[in-house]
Order: sequence, then structure tokens, then C-alpha cells
Amino acid sequence: MITAVDTNILLDVLIPAAPAGETSQRLLEIALQRGSLVISEIVYAELAAHFSISKELDNFLHSLS
Repeated sequence: MITAVDTNILLDVLIPAAPAGETSQRLLEIALQRGSLVISEIVYAELAAHFSISKELDNFLHSLS
């Protein structure tokens, strides 16, 4: 199964002490156990605003897998 992940879920994981952080992390782990995770170009662009260089964003995304 392939799960498309929205920006809000990833921001929950990225931002320390986000109210839904633990829940979003758990749901990502469940989705990953069932298959692959993907994001759209728009999600990537929205996340990029939170990183100084794209390599940092790429490292964050790879850390989820």
C-alpha cells in the first residue's frame, strides 16, 4: 500500500511539542509498516520553508523511513 502524506502530519512530527505530534508519528509508523510513504511536490515545497537548505529537508524525510 502507498500512503500520501500531507504537510500537516509532517509538521506535527517536525515541530517540537506539537499538540498532535505523537499521534501523527504513530500514524506515520503504522502507514510505513503497511507500505510506502509519498509526498507531493506541493508538500515538499511547503516543508522547504522550514529548512535552510534542501539537504536538511531530504534528511528529515529519509529519517521517517
